[in-house]
Amino acid sequence: MRYMAVSIAAFVVSGLVAPSLALGQQPTPKPKLTATPGSVFPDRTYMLQLPPRVAMPNPILTENGIPVSGLTISAPGGSVSGTYLISYRSLLRPQVKAVVRATIAGFPVATTTYATPALNVKASENFEWPWMDSQHGTIFAIVAVLALMGFALLTRFNHRH
Repeated sequence: MRYMAVSIAAFVVSGLVAPSLALGQQPTPKPKLTATPGSVFPDRTYMLQLPPRVAMPNPILTENGIPVSGLTISAPGGSVSGTYLISYRSLLRPQVKAVVRATIAGFPVATTTYATPALNVKASENFEWPWMDSQHGTIFAIVAVLALMGFALLTRFNHRH
């Protein structure tokens, strides 16, 4: 019975002490990854928000699970405000959903999405060569054909003698 009372008392005390210890520990804030207004595909630019005065170790940035290449980061030594500008060139094809993830040691993963645009290619109705429509192009073509015919005739006659 005595051991039962001690066990219950220990359980109650631990229940009271644990929440007060947890108050001193703040959860790690989640970084925020936001596309900048001037970010135009394929050049992508994001703002990465971390807690102020946190030096950011080398982040790993992926698009659809593939690490991006040519990653540049402003203030790589640390930002007083905790805001970093990240830019890279996307290699994704047109019209796909892109999931961008920033993995930074000691922080939860920051994620954002966007859709790559369609190619804005307009097919031409017909293929035109403007120089062929000019008088100069026509005259040049006639003179070139006559010159080649004359050269062929001269070389043919010179071979017989």
